[in-house]
Amino acid sequence: MVIEKYVKPGLVRFVSRHFPFLGPESTRAAEAAECAAEQDAFEEYSNLLLANQQPSRNAGGFADKKLVALARFGGLDESDFESCLIDGRYVMNIDLDLTSADELGVRGTPSIFVNGEFVSPASIENVQGALDKALADLGDA
Repeated sequence: MVIEKYVKPGLVRFVSRHFPFLGPESTRAAEAAECAAEQDAFEEYSNLLLANQQPSRNAGGFADKKLVALARFGGLDESDFESCLIDGRYVMNIDLDLTSADELGVRGTPSIFVNGEFVSPASIENVQGALDKALADLGDA
């Protein structure tokens, strides 16, 4: 609803950042999502990650073999995906996202900001209210 009402018409820009606070597999899953983005499948792959979370953290649920298997299952080019993951193309990007989140005081997900202001709780109503206010403020400028 928010995407259709605000992003698709070009009223606002949606930016997603990674917050891999659950350890090494969480970080690796974020890298894998960026590799999927190279094949225009960020959202689809992220949904696969969410659907395949394991109850135990860092117990092999997002080991490289499983991340590649999810890519295959999602219809991605396995060779390109695996090459991206092994090369560590997005390690620095993920590290920067984590540092930025720490500087902003992010403590969990989802954390939503509108023009740098934290929206809490992150309900659809609160997000829409913050976006409407930000857009109204632009009109007053």
